[in-house]
Amino acid sequence: MTNLGGKKKIQPDAFALANFPKRTLGRHILAEFWGCDPDRLDDCTHIEQTMLDAARRAEATIITHSFHQFAPQGVSGAVIIAESHLSIHTWPELGYAAVDLFTCGKELAGEAALTTLRDGLAATQLSVLRIPRGTPETKHAEGLRRVRLAWQKS
Repeated sequence: MTNLGGKKKIQPDAFALANFPKRTLGRHILAEFWGCDPDRLDDCTHIEQTMLDAARRAEATIITHSFHQFAPQGVSGAVIIAESHLSIHTWPELGYAAVDLFTCGKELAGEAALTTLRDGLAATQLSVLRIPRGTPETKHAEGLRRVRLAWQKS
């Protein structure tokens, strides 16, 4: 079982980010973080540091990054990595953040990145969609998996 630091244990195959098909051009992880701290979601500097920390924890090679604070609220940004990108869009008024992690070539530690983001955003719930890119299965949307995970605050 996998435990991402919360009380709920996840079956290994339910959250197997590394278990993408072997013949794939890329790995795309779409994550929705709910129950996040609105102040954190509206702090551009905090979001930037959290995203850079997530990229480092994923063992990605950071090339550059850019983040923008919106008025009246919200942050969007991207970390460009040698393996592709990590992006975020936040809605502080909803306690919600949408995160996109796309990698080509070497597999990254996606689980570590998501755990870092979950902790940095103080999220209570995470929904993940895994999409293998550039495989015969994705021509017909086979192999797509949506997993809903939830944590309780300690």
